[in-house]
Amino acid sequence: VISPLGTGKEAFWQGLVEGRDGIQEVAVFDTASFRSKKAGLVQGFNPKAFIKPLKIRRLDRASQFAIAASRMALERLVSICWLRSMLPRSSAWSRIRRYSSALFTAMATWLAAA
Repeated sequence: VISPLGTGKEAFWQGLVEGRDGIQEVAVFDTASFRSKKAGLVQGFNPKAFIKPLKIRRLDRASQFAIAASRMALERLVSICWLRSMLPRSSAWSRIRRYSSALFTAMATWLAAA
């Protein structure tokens, strides 16, 4: 999760629990020509934690968010699949593992290019 409340599942959840509001006055650019002067700004986001430094400058901020969120989701999927691999095997789980493995491979290939 990448949001004005925080980056990562734990930071986002903590922001929700604390009842924080991610909406604030925009100070990054001039808002004189806009009706709204407030927005949900993502602060404290470090793209270097998710993307190679040379590729960061080639990507706009939205693309950086997308890649970072994809990497976090992929890491979560890997941890879930590892935990599930400890459970007894069934034919249904075998199909789920096969499909998630294909998804994992496709996402890993796409993210490696990022």
